[in-house]
Amino acid sequence: MSEDILYKRQRILNHSNLELDDDTLEQYTLIEVEKLMRLHERSLGDIKEMPKIKHVLLRELGNRLWNQELDYDTRMPMPILPVASSGIAALLLPNGRTAHSRFNIPLKLSEDKLCNIKHGTMVADLIEKTDLIIWDEAPMTHKHAFEALDKMLRDIMSKKKPFYKGADFWR
Repeated sequence: MSEDILYKRQRILNHSNLELDDDTLEQYTLIEVEKLMRLHERSLGDIKEMPKIKHVLLRELGNRLWNQELDYDTRMPMPILPVASSGIAALLLPNGRTAHSRFNIPLKLSEDKLCNIKHGTMVADLIEKTDLIIWDEAPMTHKHAFEALDKMLRDIMSKKKPFYKGADFWR
């Protein structure tokens, strides 16, 4: 994994002879492992024996997540989060993901189900910074998915700013 990281850094910086010391390479490797773990709502901090990422690099990791996931449309200068109902449609969106994946919408839906996103997580911070969610193929989604998302958004956004339903917002 660390050799791959060195290759990627060489490509990104357009410097084929770039060398990284062992400590820097370890830190970049830990960041990649942390990103994989966060996909499953886990962290390197959950494992006592694992080395820790330096605080400065953790902030870089968070900023990179926001930059990768949010799409800024030049005609609309606001953070946009594109999602789709199907995986095929998500592939056609810039940085697109399925709504189930992005918002942790449960696969077995009912009226009382909630999305599994907690306050203080990077996903919650990403959603807080989002001004607009574009959901491709939304009519194909069951209403309980929207209700679960609505409850989660109201919970996350309650501390920062009011969350409006579409009809309430335009009044």
